[in-house]
Amino acid sequence: MVDFPLFLSPHARDTVLTCVRTYLLTTLGCKVSRYESQEVRETIERLGLTQARGHETPDLVVVNTCAVTSIALVKSRRAARL
Repeated sequence: MVDFPLFLSPHARDTVLTCVRTYLLTTLGCKVSRYESQEVRETIERLGLTQARGHETPDLVVVNTCAVTSIALVKSRRAARL
């Protein structure tokens, strides 16, 4: 199970979550990345966030990647710049 956000104290997490309402999750890579992204999605939604729709600008962007090969690493870096 993913504990999101990992680096925040409970007070800081609650403060951030009052400002963050929508998210966008992008997955690049292998089946493991897709599985992990599903866990992240479920955790984020349990926290009350909803997926950004259409042209809506998300408050949180998560890019989950697999960088086992150099091609995957290039694709991941390119996606993170968008």
